[in-house]
Amino acid sequence: MEWLSNTPISPGLVRRIGEIDEFKGRWKENGTFSRARLAALRRLVIGEYADDRAEMVGLVFETFAESPLSEKKIRHLYAVLFDKAEEEDYQPGQYKTHPNPVLAYDREGCCIGVVFEPTAPADTRDRIDELIAWTNRSIAEARHHPLLIIAVFTVRFLSIQPFADGNGRLSRVLIMLLMVQAGYTYAPCSSLEKIIADDKEAYYRALRRAQATLDRDESGLTDWLTYFVQMMFRQQEALARKIAEEKQLTPLPPLSKNLLRIAVEHGRVTVRDAASLTEANRNTIKDHLKQLVETGHLVRYGQGRGCWYEKN
Repeated sequence: MEWLSNTPISPGLVRRIGEIDEFKGRWKENGTFSRARLAALRRLVIGEYADDRAEMVGLVFETFAESPLSEKKIRHLYAVLFDKAEEEDYQPGQYKTHPNPVLAYDREGCCIGVVFEPTAPADTRDRIDELIAWTNRSIAEARHHPLLIIAVFTVRFLSIQPFADGNGRLSRVLIMLLMVQAGYTYAPCSSLEKIIADDKEAYYRALRRAQATLDRDESGLTDWLTYFVQMMFRQQEALARKIAEEKQLTPLPPLSKNLLRIAVEHGRVTVRDAASLTEANRNTIKDHLKQLVETGHLVRYGQGRGCWYEKN
């Protein structure tokens, strides 16, 4: 089956995807944070998934982001995320060996029924291989928008539930990985956990509706695609707020303030103009302009000696 081929995509969903892609473009152009700050943000976000193993997961994540997804990578990432070495007969990255139905519980914690039956253990490897092959092929051939491909990967991964536990947390790390591979390099700098936690009912409602018909058709997939894209939009909104807050909290040196003033008053600023107006050293001016771009105060246009900077 060619997934997504007959799923209607609303104009509203297309617009929202466009807004996310605009942020993606601005992020690439502006180099919003310094490398040290980006590394700190990634550690903070990955720490939500990996606790005391954040550094190790971060290293694996950076290595895996450079090449397409594979079954081996998923198992290895799971083994790093969840250290179960103390369990008897456990093999790192081992798929489930028993059925793992999704159960419903009442307020007292008593099981009241089965909500969803994931893939049987015997079929897990084949279903994972099929999903990875479709995902990599769809991304490589640009058959659909990357965000829609990642959304379908996620709902189908959670329908397979390949591991005995931890599938939800792993799926969020895999979303980040696939986002980076698709060019959304800001993805590891803003958490999805809080977004999901803020409205878990909407998350599970969209997920369960899609899963209810997933093996027969994709009639229930629209709500999940809408939820997923909106979740990614809220992620970039949270990151945009963080950028704005850091702009306000970071005091600027006098020369940087002067360069910003020149950019506002003249509409743009170049190294040559700044040197003439401030009488500062050209290399010092370049350093300050670079920092202002990294913090999101200025946007750089052009290359080499012909480049100029405008207020963001």
